[in-house]
Amino acid sequence: MTGYGDERLAVEIMKSGAVDYIVKSATVFEDLPNISRRAIRFWENIQERVRAEHAEQETQKRLGDILAFLPDPVLAIDTTGTVIAWNNAMENLTGVPAADMLGKGDHEYSIPFYGERRPLLIDLVLEPDTEILNRYPFVQRDGDRIMSETFVAGIYGGKGAYLWGTATHLYDTSGNRVGAIEVIRDITERKKTEEIVRASEGKFRSLVEEVPDFILVHRNGKLLFVNRAASESTGYVHEDLIGRSMLDFIVPEDRERVVTSIEKRLKGEPLIPYEVRILTSTGQERQVIVRGNLIEFEGSPASLNVLTDVTEMRKSEKQLLLKNIVFEASITANSISDIEGIMTDVNPAFLAIWGYRDKKEVIGKPFGHFFTEGDAASEVLKTLDTSGRWSGELVARRADGSTFIAFGTATQTIDDKGNKIGYQSTCLDVSEQKQAEAALQKSEAKFRDLFNTMSSGVVIYEPVSEGQDFIIRDINRAVEWIENVRKENVVGKSVLSVFPGVVEFGLFAVFQRVAETGYAEAFPVSLYKDNRISGWRDNYVYRLESGEIVAIYEDVTEKKQAEEAVRQNETRFSALIQNSSDIIRVLDREGKITYESDSAERILGYPRGSLIGKDPMDYIHPDDRELVRQDLQGVFDQTNSGIPTEFRIRKADGGYIWVEARANNLLDVPGVNGIVVTTRLIQQRKEAEDAIRESEQRLRLALEGADVGFWDWHLPSGTAVFSDRYYTMLGYEPREFPATIDTWTALLHPDDKKRVVADLERQIREGESQLEIEYRIRIKDGSWLWILGRGKVVEKDENGIPIRITGVNIDITNRRLLESEVRSLNVVLEQRVKDRTEALSKANEALEEENMQRLDAEGKLKESLNEKTMLLKEIHHRVKNNLQIIVSLLNLQSRYVKDESVLATIRESQNRVKAMALVHEKLYRAEDIAHIDLNDYIRFLGTGLSQFYDAKSRGIRFSLESPDVRVDINTAIPLGLILNELISNAFKYAFPKGKSGEVFVSVTREEKTLTVIVRDDGAGIPEDFDWKNTQSLGLRLVNSLVDQLDGTIELDRSKGTRFTMVLHEKG
Repeated sequence: MTGYGDERLAVEIMKSGAVDYIVKSATVFEDLPNISRRAIRFWENIQERVRAEHAEQETQKRLGDILAFLPDPVLAIDTTGTVIAWNNAMENLTGVPAADMLGKGDHEYSIPFYGERRPLLIDLVLEPDTEILNRYPFVQRDGDRIMSETFVAGIYGGKGAYLWGTATHLYDTSGNRVGAIEVIRDITERKKTEEIVRASEGKFRSLVEEVPDFILVHRNGKLLFVNRAASESTGYVHEDLIGRSMLDFIVPEDRERVVTSIEKRLKGEPLIPYEVRILTSTGQERQVIVRGNLIEFEGSPASLNVLTDVTEMRKSEKQLLLKNIVFEASITANSISDIEGIMTDVNPAFLAIWGYRDKKEVIGKPFGHFFTEGDAASEVLKTLDTSGRWSGELVARRADGSTFIAFGTATQTIDDKGNKIGYQSTCLDVSEQKQAEAALQKSEAKFRDLFNTMSSGVVIYEPVSEGQDFIIRDINRAVEWIENVRKENVVGKSVLSVFPGVVEFGLFAVFQRVAETGYAEAFPVSLYKDNRISGWRDNYVYRLESGEIVAIYEDVTEKKQAEEAVRQNETRFSALIQNSSDIIRVLDREGKITYESDSAERILGYPRGSLIGKDPMDYIHPDDRELVRQDLQGVFDQTNSGIPTEFRIRKADGGYIWVEARANNLLDVPGVNGIVVTTRLIQQRKEAEDAIRESEQRLRLALEGADVGFWDWHLPSGTAVFSDRYYTMLGYEPREFPATIDTWTALLHPDDKKRVVADLERQIREGESQLEIEYRIRIKDGSWLWILGRGKVVEKDENGIPIRITGVNIDITNRRLLESEVRSLNVVLEQRVKDRTEALSKANEALEEENMQRLDAEGKLKESLNEKTMLLKEIHHRVKNNLQIIVSLLNLQSRYVKDESVLATIRESQNRVKAMALVHEKLYRAEDIAHIDLNDYIRFLGTGLSQFYDAKSRGIRFSLESPDVRVDINTAIPLGLILNELISNAFKYAFPKGKSGEVFVSVTREEKTLTVIVRDDGAGIPEDFDWKNTQSLGLRLVNSLVDQLDGTIELDRSKGTRFTMVLHEKG
């Protein structure tokens, strides 16, 4: 029983199973309809809330299932820092099961990463923290999202990895913030790839001027840059080429083709290599292959072209064998010797580098004849006999007796039975490279000495946050002395933290203006003060080409104190003026000199008092006179409050020196009544600034051209200094391991350690001026890197014993891999020559014998046929590998392409190259190398394209109907490209989103005629689309290839799309 109007209780009673209830008051019956309606509404609200709670639980469950199977590791915490999500990928990354982590708080989730409890990127979402930010080398914000990347050493069993993290807020269905979520991705492989690309770019820049190909840059046909090979090979002077139209050097009949290619490239269309004829300065024609790409040159779009001179190759290419292509056309000096070290063959590059005119002058001579050190050549052969390979530098002797430094690699030649049959080597003339390295070291040492011995303080800053802060990148020793700081304690820190008074001082605003405008500013002498230091500073600020700014300043505290003392004591002021190193002058209202300190005679050389009454403007350099006149007028007008003016003043001997002058208007001060001008000699500072800029430019260019790691070794202590690149070359972070000789020795390959240490000690003991050695060293991931170490003794003790060596490490791993590939090809070629020679010899013997020897001759012919078959398979394998390299290069390039249309073009090109590579792969794997099974080939091609376009998940089937049809390579390649285009178009365009269907291919054969049908039951090609005259590269390629096969192609649009082709086999 309830009281009047207690409908809520009534509802609860009814929910408990009551049929009705009794009321105390009869008046309730009068309001019973309203009570019932309210009770029903309350009941419906309860039901709606229950359904909503159930839906939210289902949503959370589905979200949990989705997170569990996401490929990227996912971590989520609530607002208290408790873990609420830890998916399968996170378990795999950290090795910690979700059951052990869910519900944990107090930064428990950071232990698998760092071995300690500490805030992570996800904590920045809930509460910004500068300390957390400082732990990440890179942090980017995008609204509520925070992104960063860092190296985490604790994961993957201590191997560590580069991780990219994205963290953001977590909201419930009502939009309330309930926590944060972070998604992590392993980007270690991407980092490695970026490093490889940077190294490749550095090597490319250093080789541009040395490659034999013509390299030129033009904009709309006007030449902006040509390399040395382009000018020397065509006979033109370099200056005569720059600025001229490239069409001036093209044979008239080929000019239209060049213009068309330039127009296509400007439209963004890919440039297919093509051949044209160019004219030399003597009017001769040269045949070149043109390759090109769009680049940015000097801030504007331009076209980079590489022209390969193929004139001679075109004349003789029909007669060149595979051996000549690989061996004879190499730009490196290649040689082959027998097992005794006697030369049996060399390529033209060898003759050119060594200065011989004919192979006959070389063949038959021992290997050591071509080097000055016979013992060293013998050591090379011994090394080859023991280890099978050698690389290093030797002093080579040319035919005319002159010498040069040759860097070479040599390997044993092994036949198919594992027997050693000789040696092969590859050499390069590295004399110029050696000279460049020496010049670089000299330039760097000169710059450093100048930088560190300047009496003025020099600080280099990097603007960050769009000029809102400046990071200290370098300081000289004068700064350490003036500011009482250590370089290692301030480099990399904000100027605001090292010099907290810089804003109030006013110099921070100067930094911002110079960084923004690029105009240098001199900051007047002012008092700097913070809680650590105080003093008067005289600053000059300018911007470098790199965007960094440089502050050159002097501590003039003592000078200011002296000036204060001068004002307090007139006598002391006079004495100080007369002995000042600055020139102090007083000018009257007409600008004539009325007083000049004795220092003017010492600095300028004019007799004391000889300039009194003279106009100082007469002694100022004509180019600076107007500037000085304007600044001096500002002092007279009291609009110039003492801003220094730099100009050149003439000495008594007629020469000019740089000075800096400040003027104060004291015309109204009794006892002075003039303009007081203080002139300071800044000739050394100007020379230093010029030297620094020149040295920095040279150093920057040198560092860009060489990807090397620097080291500085102190022999008595065994300690060393390693550059950042030294560490990163080995996969470590800078200073991740101690810089000692013991650490270096421990990383050496066990097979190299004894040899390297002994050779290094010998070179030091014998006092060799240049130290050089090659070895393998273990990098962080456990693999081995080939290093070329070069060094020089730079310091000896009083007994002449070396105590300090500096040098560089050069990564030569890629060169080693290339040498291995060349060796492999040479083995195949030499084996073929040997086998062919033996077969011919045996065939001649068989001709002289009677019928009894015929069976033996036939067996040897079969053996020769098998060898040819094996060689053809090897050729197909090599071609397939080279095409795969092109696919990989396109894939690498696509990572840096943001434009979707360009990216799609690259991917289509990859598929076309893959289609051609597949033909060669099927041929070298098949028993019959002359023909390819179309059924197997098309099925493999269609399946690959289906996977590429994700056809199966879209409900699109691929089916094939083809009997046993076999064709040769001349038909297979164009047919493969045709099918690649038509099948790709079907997967891409025939089935809009959500539509399923089938792509069908049929091939039948009647004698040498193939009937090929490609159809789909998709949306079809519009009736108004002219598919035979389209701008689409794919369909144009199809039509061209059909013509190439002397065939026809028809399109049926009635039911989807159906292409019917009748093709005729080649050959």
